[in-house]
Amino acid sequence: MLSLLVAITLIPAMCARLFAKIDDTSRYRLAALDNLASTTSSWIQNFTRYVARSSTGSLVTVAGITGTALLVAAMFLPQLEYLPDGNRNFLSGYVTPPSGYNLGTMDEIATRVEDATRPYWKSENEEGLPVHEDGTPIFDRFYFGSGAGWTWIGAARCGRR
Repeated sequence: MLSLLVAITLIPAMCARLFAKIDDTSRYRLAALDNLASTTSSWIQNFTRYVARSSTGSLVTVAGITGTALLVAAMFLPQLEYLPDGNRNFLSGYVTPPSGYNLGTMDEIATRVEDATRPYWKSENEEGLPVHEDGTPIFDRFYFGSGAGWTWIGAARCGRR
């Protein structure tokens, strides 16, 4: 917001002061470049006046800019197949408790999570893939680590994805 404020207030005022001090007779002129700059400047001024006066023109301009941005983004959006699949058999969680919990309390929290997940890493079905009675995948490995102010919990599923 600050950059926008500077761009629309300070920079035009500074340019007006700077260019007011330049003597027009001492400038070197390039006819083709000066004509192009003059034409471009008048086109931009006329277009700005039209958009400011016409609500239809404003709407068409906003829609055109938005549509162009969406089209360019869609054209240059990379294919998502380049991302690796990764290990989908792994689950990791990080717990950050309120400050003041000691290591014993953190260990107790992690142990409660371990006990709550224990039924999901015990039995196997006839195909050798671990599942719970309700069909929920069973973890092959479960582990956790606790420290002052954190607990990291992880589990891995054996068998196919």
